[in-house]
Amino acid sequence: MYSMGCSILLRMMVRMVELWRSDGTAAGTEMVKEIKPGGGYDGGSIASNLTVFDGALYFGADDGTNGRELWRSDGSEAGTKRVMEVNPGLMIEFDGALYFNGHDDTHGNELWRTDGTREGTEMVGDFVSGSSGSTPAKFIVYDGALYFTATDGTAGRELWRSDGTVEGTAMVKDINPGVDYSDPSGLIVFDGALYFWAEGANDIQGLWRSDGTEAGTKMVKEITPPSTPKLFEFDGTLYFNANDEAGAHGYELWRSDGTPEGTQLVKDINPGSSHSYPDYLTTFDGALYFSATNGTHGKELWRSDGTAAGTRLVKDIWEGGNGNPSGYFVLQ
Repeated sequence: MYSMGCSILLRMMVRMVELWRSDGTAAGTEMVKEIKPGGGYDGGSIASNLTVFDGALYFGADDGTNGRELWRSDGSEAGTKRVMEVNPGLMIEFDGALYFNGHDDTHGNELWRTDGTREGTEMVGDFVSGSSGSTPAKFIVYDGALYFTATDGTAGRELWRSDGTVEGTAMVKDINPGVDYSDPSGLIVFDGALYFWAEGANDIQGLWRSDGTEAGTKMVKEITPPSTPKLFEFDGTLYFNANDEAGAHGYELWRSDGTPEGTQLVKDINPGSSHSYPDYLTTFDGALYFSATNGTHGKELWRSDGTAAGTRLVKDIWEGGNGNPSGYFVLQ
């Protein structure tokens, strides 16, 4: 069986994009299997969406004959085999099975699950009839259920939940009523609830909270998220990059305890309506670190303890004005 402690499985661009493994040494770094023989520099099976489940590695790959399908590997050439003729997207483990966005020519993109066998790989439900599908995405597990975004073909992309059955899979709430979509993003479990960014009626964007029920899915605060919305938990608080509804401060570092009054600007790093664009949030040694610009220095390393006074530039690594993207310090 595949063991995370013994080796690392990865895909490598070495003559072809295939599945490789490594134990950290040159001698122990090798291709697992040439799934698509003779792929060349621009070919290979292009193994993607690698996910560990039940002691094995699952991924999508194209063998050159059957198109992109679901594969499984135990880390050996003989143990790397096709599971099912369905094109998998992102995968997540839930309730003893692996769930994923699967595509076939008949149903389009729908919610699928697998136990690792061909017989145990099946579509949960055909929620939009025809070849378009409900296109589930952004999976997260919360309070004993699987949550994701999808469309039923009538409402736009909204928040859904599933218990793994067709009867137990449904939209939580039509946040942006009608064919418009709320497009929930940045989903994170925090303080016993599910938080995310969404666009409600009248194009009002904001931070939302859900307990998994329609009545319990409400906007926390009207606030504008960045183009790539994310939420990050640090020290019992949510942190994020956002612009207030009036645009008075630009995109800056914000924090939230899950209440409207507790959702506040941490610091106007780049004063006025200009943006500091805080990004790549991470924690180290009891503090929050991120990249930002104060308008005088370029994108540099900052740290914060969650207060305005405790949010400061660590060092002007690329000295001088705005620098350029090659001088940005980012944390990943």
